[in-house]
Amino acid sequence: MVGKGDMSNDSGQAVEQVLRNGVAPLNLSQAGPSRGTSSSLDATSSLDTTSSTPRASTSATSGPSTSAKPKLTMDEITSRDRRAASAAAIANFGNVEDVLCQNRRTISDFLRKKIEEEAAKNWDKFYKANENRFFKNKNWTDREFAELRAQDQKKQTGGPTGDCEKKAAVDASDEASSNAAVQTELEQATSSTQEVILLEVGCGPGNMLYPALANNASLKAHACDFSTRAIDLVTTHPQYDTARINAFTYDLTSNQALLPQLQSHPFGRPNVISLIFVLSAIPPSLHAQVLQNLAEVLPEGGSLVFRDFAFGDLTQLRYHWRKDRSWVEPSCVIVPDLIGEDAEEGQENACGGLYRRGDNTLTYYFRVAELQRTAELAGLEGPVTEIRQEGLNRKTGVVLRRRFVQANWKKKAAAASTVNRRTD
Repeated sequence: MVGKGDMSNDSGQAVEQVLRNGVAPLNLSQAGPSRGTSSSLDATSSLDTTSSTPRASTSATSGPSTSAKPKLTMDEITSRDRRAASAAAIANFGNVEDVLCQNRRTISDFLRKKIEEEAAKNWDKFYKANENRFFKNKNWTDREFAELRAQDQKKQTGGPTGDCEKKAAVDASDEASSNAAVQTELEQATSSTQEVILLEVGCGPGNMLYPALANNASLKAHACDFSTRAIDLVTTHPQYDTARINAFTYDLTSNQALLPQLQSHPFGRPNVISLIFVLSAIPPSLHAQVLQNLAEVLPEGGSLVFRDFAFGDLTQLRYHWRKDRSWVEPSCVIVPDLIGEDAEEGQENACGGLYRRGDNTLTYYFRVAELQRTAELAGLEGPVTEIRQEGLNRKTGVVLRRRFVQANWKKKAAAASTVNRRTD
């Protein structure tokens, strides 16, 4: 993602010290959770931070001591070592805003336009290289979003009681289980007994689609993606069944109407849309239009379930922790048209939250207020919640602080969207 390159003095020294001496466990009583963060540290990261680089060993001799630890060069440090060291250094740094003030170089306007124009090509390259190995199966979606559950599962799950908190405690190792409050909220919002027709947007190779179908035998799904290679991976999956899945290529940012295509299919119009870690890969200037296009597909009262990266997430901080080499294009992307108050805030903090990955795909980190306004402009209603999770890597003692935004929007009844009436 971020270039391998040279480090700033403070950052480089901190990471180098961690790599040479090992990652010392944090004093959790001093480095407690940040404001608004749950104090639970039960979750365990699956990241193995054990260095694969051999360390020089020294033995006692009768002569002068020569047991000083050798300084490692960047070529001797594996990618896994660097990620572990960065996580440890960021965790000890403590202040998110201080990290975001580092390494704020932005990419050229030429490269930004090139990335946007070649978005489909870049995602095809990504899936050609990674196929279905990159993303883990999203087995948590039916717990977080009750709309995706079978009816018998909905009946068995408790309402606004302590059931969700108990389940979260049992499944603490899952990335979504610590969000008991949001899960309770989604349970209360689900009262429909009609058959669920899902439209999964940005389905990729099916990492969410197939677990959702396995958990709900009555579920039928439309699945679309920007990448033709991703759709090929869906349709060649051993569990692909045209009686339950309608997979097709579609560009969310295009002006091509989606509703007629869905209505002409035997499944018919979807009543639930999932947008899980997809909107962040689209330039922010198109977010409002994308949400409006999806809202037009839903019937009144239909649901759009959403989850994505929040501003200040650990993966965002990694872009700022190490300095890129001067000859390498940086990661930060200027966002010229953030909505309202967030434009000023975005310029103060990490170029607005948009970044270029190493494979020339984009990723964006959302603020709650900004996302709430964008959804309202698209004719969607419902709260946006920021989820803060702390995973403890027990091997190293490093606390991995993650931030996500989540929502379960409903389409407003007879409400006209105002996206097209915006004035800059």
